[in-house]
Amino acid sequence: MFKKLVATALGGCLLVAALCLGLLPATAPAAETSTVYVGGVALAGSSDGIVYATTNENGEVTTEGATADNYNIKWDGSTLTLRGATIKKNCMPATFPLLILPERPLACSIKTGMQN
Repeated sequence: MFKKLVATALGGCLLVAALCLGLLPATAPAAETSTVYVGGVALAGSSDGIVYATTNENGEVTTEGATADNYNIKWDGSTLTLRGATIKKNCMPATFPLLILPERPLACSIKTGMQN
């Protein structure tokens, strides 16, 4: 009788513990970060961490001061958006000029004007 009572109590405790663990918040896996080089500048972005950059009058790319409201270049880890960007700096030697260097295949979205 005593063994049956202990086994029942232990089973109840395990059930309560399992239910409590099920109520804990689950964390979603982080989005994969991918890097693209635009005008010699590395932009590491993901769907959870979009990166913005601007270009200056010399065609140089910079992330300083770039925001969702102020950008020429946007990288979300899979799509590169160029919005009125003038890029003049190469990221490779002059014998093989390349302005955009992805680490994997990417989609490009080229927008005219300054709309979002």
